[in-house]
Amino acid sequence: MIALMPIIGFPAAKADDARLQIIERQKALAVDIVSIDQKLQVSGQTATPTYPLQLQADVTELKQIIGKLRASGPQTVAAQYYVAVGDTAINSYNRMFSLPISDVAAKEADKNFSAVIAYGRDIPEWAVRMAEVYNAAGVNAYANLKAEQVAFGYFSKCSAMGHMGCMNAYANRLLEKPNASRQELEEAYRLFDKIAGAGMEYNCAAIFSGDSAAMMAHFHIVDRPAGEEFALLKTVRGNFETLQKSQHTSDPCTGSIFILYEYLMHADEGDLRPQLLDELARESASPAMRYLANYLKGDRAALEQGLSTLPDGYVRCLVDFYRLWNAVDQKQPDNAKEYFSKIKQIGPAKCQMPEVYAQKLNDRIAQGKPASH
Repeated sequence: MIALMPIIGFPAAKADDARLQIIERQKALAVDIVSIDQKLQVSGQTATPTYPLQLQADVTELKQIIGKLRASGPQTVAAQYYVAVGDTAINSYNRMFSLPISDVAAKEADKNFSAVIAYGRDIPEWAVRMAEVYNAAGVNAYANLKAEQVAFGYFSKCSAMGHMGCMNAYANRLLEKPNASRQELEEAYRLFDKIAGAGMEYNCAAIFSGDSAAMMAHFHIVDRPAGEEFALLKTVRGNFETLQKSQHTSDPCTGSIFILYEYLMHADEGDLRPQLLDELARESASPAMRYLANYLKGDRAALEQGLSTLPDGYVRCLVDFYRLWNAVDQKQPDNAKEYFSKIKQIGPAKCQMPEVYAQKLNDRIAQGKPASH
């Protein structure tokens, strides 16, 4: 999931019509984005999502205000930032509910983020932080413009600034990089591990990074002590439970996928823990994850039927990856080869990161070794 940017704090009002208008639109935009974020949290359980409040109207009004401002000072730059945030939020909503991505909104966001980056410094009185600007620009470039190299550049900038979300994104790009060097993989693991242990300041980043570090350790992408993946997943569980309480939802960040990792990693060692599958089926907001939990418990029909409703190649790739992993654990080489072939057919554009681990599993089945070796 692409995280939405929190809007925190509002500048003190002064007797300036444009400033007051921006403040009001900024506040309204913040409400809209919170509304989207709440909808994304329950997206797997929502049959008929409704468009959030007046998001498009807020963005349009901010653009009109910018057009009336004469100076290109902090006030104008801040307004450009919030326009870009709004345009990116529109596409976050569209993407999560399988609606068409707005190329116009994506390009407008990129133009406005670029203007803020050119300004080059924080605007604390408007709650604009350059690390967050680079992160938001990277999200838009990667998810909406499909400009991966541009996004990689943005994420590397804000990663160096200590932004946890950027560190997570930058580490993922290193992990996905074809023919990544040992040094690059070690750096990816270092960043994932650092974020996982940093607590919940950046919400979802700690959960996703803990998952990634555990997977890298388990599949020996980097050399780590035996059992480190389980220690990492224990930290993930703690972070997940903290967010469950603070956000009052069963599946914050749709992060319950760590439960599936925990089940499959234990299964690699011959330790089947069906109670984890019960937990996943109960907690997950994702239909695909609920189908998988039941599939691993022996109910295959629901998953096969559900796959036809999954338009996203990346999600189908993940499903086939978990079925491949389970087939390796169950010593079913023919099934494992079938799922590996499906992953290859989806291709690296949709399936790059899972393919790293899928290749490891395919090597293991060919050699007749346990999945985690």
